[in-house]
Amino acid sequence: MLAGFVHLVASQVITRLLTFGLNLATARSLTPEAYGVAAVQFHLINTTILFLAREGFRRACLRIDQSTPRAAKRTLRIAALTIPAGALLSTVVTALLLRSVGGDDPAYRTALVMQGAAAFVEILSEPLYILAAARLQFGLRVAVETAGMSAKGLLTLALVRRPDFPPAIAFSWAQLAYAGITLLGYAAYFLPQLLRQAAVPAQSAAPAAKQPAAAAGSDGEILRLAGTFTLQAAEKLVLAEGSKMAVAAFQGSHDQGVYGPFEEAAFVAFSKEQGELRLVGKLGEQMTCMAPACRGGTAPTALRRQARMLALLVRCITLVGLVAAAFGPAYSHLALLLLYGRRWADTEAPRALGLYSQYLVLLAANGCLEAFVHSVANARQLAASNAWLVAFTAAHAGLSIVAVRSGGATGLIAADGANMLLRIAYCLAFTRARFGAVPGFRLRQLLPSGATVGALAAAAAVTGASRLVLLPGSSALAAAAARRGFSLPGLLPAALQQQLAAQPFSVLAAVHVGVGAACLAVVAAVAARHERSILSEVRQLRRKGGKSA
Repeated sequence: MLAGFVHLVASQVITRLLTFGLNLATARSLTPEAYGVAAVQFHLINTTILFLAREGFRRACLRIDQSTPRAAKRTLRIAALTIPAGALLSTVVTALLLRSVGGDDPAYRTALVMQGAAAFVEILSEPLYILAAARLQFGLRVAVETAGMSAKGLLTLALVRRPDFPPAIAFSWAQLAYAGITLLGYAAYFLPQLLRQAAVPAQSAAPAAKQPAAAAGSDGEILRLAGTFTLQAAEKLVLAEGSKMAVAAFQGSHDQGVYGPFEEAAFVAFSKEQGELRLVGKLGEQMTCMAPACRGGTAPTALRRQARMLALLVRCITLVGLVAAAFGPAYSHLALLLLYGRRWADTEAPRALGLYSQYLVLLAANGCLEAFVHSVANARQLAASNAWLVAFTAAHAGLSIVAVRSGGATGLIAADGANMLLRIAYCLAFTRARFGAVPGFRLRQLLPSGATVGALAAAAAVTGASRLVLLPGSSALAAAAARRGFSLPGLLPAALQQQLAAQPFSVLAAVHVGVGAACLAVVAAVAARHERSILSEVRQLRRKGGKSA
């Protein structure tokens, strides 16, 4: 299972790099206003419909033991309920949006209808997706998503470059293409198998009669669990997408476009998902939920294995997040300038991207911790978790409205960070209670070593100083100091100031990148020395996983 996890993450990174390049070319072809429609508004439409229609069923169906007879039929029977739910949500959400926009922009109204249709087409593939997830068929999921995302990116790029073609319609056609390829991919793989099984009902009916009564009659329990997870999904939707909701409600399309590129960059760093940046959390949930302890047994050996696996996953993803936090602020402006052009770099986006790179470590840690909590919690614990999520949702909603009005995109990220800290604190309390009896378990094991953290802090300081000295025009701190009549580069010797002033921007940028590369090499060397235990634990878990299989 761990090998499958690594394979899926690596494949997702490759897929995201491909689609990131296509999305980058698309963004450079559009104004921030036009890009904001797809980056925020259409994303919210699809996320709302899909998340509410399917998230609860995805998590609940993961608890169906696929080793039991007719498990596939049970999974499909329950997962098929996502289709009427998706149809209802697609109709309601689209109708409400059409009423709110009026008739001033026919192209946008057409695009809204197409987005609703695309969401429903994608929902049609959901029962088969859930079956693939329950069977841990990572390769199938990677292949289908790669094909769908590639087609979506290529079609978007081709259409937005056509003269006089409305960008909203282009994004909607691309979303329909993604949904159609997703449906065709899963149908082509599963339908022949299911049709062959349906052709021999007499052979599959006999084992079903021999199932234990609890297994045969547990659909009601799975459905109740799906309802609980759906309620939780609604709360998490507001928490996860609250920033975009606030941007869409209170900011213009230009600010919505500013919000889009750095979220896309986050997807590259973490292969997730916003949807998307949620991928690591869902993978961790599947790994823990497929473990024997998730199905009822919590023997000491199973708890120790769970504790080790959780510590390993959180430590790995936290290390990646800390790298982003250390280097992101110093290179956010340069990255946006090179990738998206000056019209993006001259907005609030670089400062927001720098702050978002620091927020990523909280997002990553919460993804693993929260997925673990939701996958192993019993009914009473899930109810308590829902209650806390309601409180976090209310606090986050109010804080986001204030933040977007006062601080724009950076204020929203700060509000998101406060929300993540609250959720992480709850998950850590749950984790400590669950593993309190496991010998040697400490919450400190969830973090990288002190030496690695120290190296990352030093790298952040050095790269930040490099940006102030070499590229002061890209630094908000240098700009604020200049407005007060104080020049940070003026602290340097006069001869060095003259030498730097005589250099072209490309040379200074190259030196700044070289400083970052050197710091990254030092961090990698320190991590290789002090995080060696991660590799040994991965090998041990893979060996034990292979024996248990």
